[in-house]
Amino acid sequence: MEISESQPGYWARRLARDQWLGLHLSLGLLICLILLGCFGLLALEANGPQPPHIDQRIYESLRDQRESSPTMRSFFLRLTQVGAGYYIYGAAALGATILILQRRYVAAIILILIIAVAPLINTSVKDIFQRARPEEIDPRAPEHSYSFPSGHSMESMIAYVMLGYVLVLSLPRRWQRRVSVLGLALLILSIGFSRMYLSAHWFTDVLGGFTLGAAWAGFWITVLECGRRRAALARRA
Repeated sequence: MEISESQPGYWARRLARDQWLGLHLSLGLLICLILLGCFGLLALEANGPQPPHIDQRIYESLRDQRESSPTMRSFFLRLTQVGAGYYIYGAAALGATILILQRRYVAAIILILIIAVAPLINTSVKDIFQRARPEEIDPRAPEHSYSFPSGHSMESMIAYVMLGYVLVLSLPRRWQRRVSVLGLALLILSIGFSRMYLSAHWFTDVLGGFTLGAAWAGFWITVLECGRRRAALARRA
């Protein structure tokens, strides 16, 4: 009898918007599980003896386009660099700086760790699947690691989603927040497309990087939101 009476109260708290362990936690964890499920399905496709038909078709189409358009090739060679290295570190530094100015020191440290650990996760997952890259990678964008999931796609997803989260909480005007989110979303998608355009990755590699990166970022955004909302409730008490 006690169990049946407590269950409605439990679910009410899990779906409440004014609880620090409420609706945002339930939705955040659910979305993470869905993303991990999508990653698992992509991993099954990528682990086959041959690339899926859609991978092969996109690869051939973009390879032919790249070879016939030197201008677009140069553009995507520059764009793909935004998905790794100093650009990712810059996104982490900008997000952490904003949090430090808000005196959210723990959140700043967590943000840096979230982005810093991403390459290690990507390398570990690549070593599990050991998928070969497409044969005709652009010689100006050489890669020597395994292919699935795409590191640029995963790391850009994590870094720029986390930066977007910080900006959404920090920018004062709604239009500024919308422009920031839209701009970062287009940047992430463009980086993923550049990896396919340069034949550095298959289509399913890019989707795998996106889904795994979104799951990692989504989990930590959920954790940070729990902490932020708990602190806000404590200030009101």
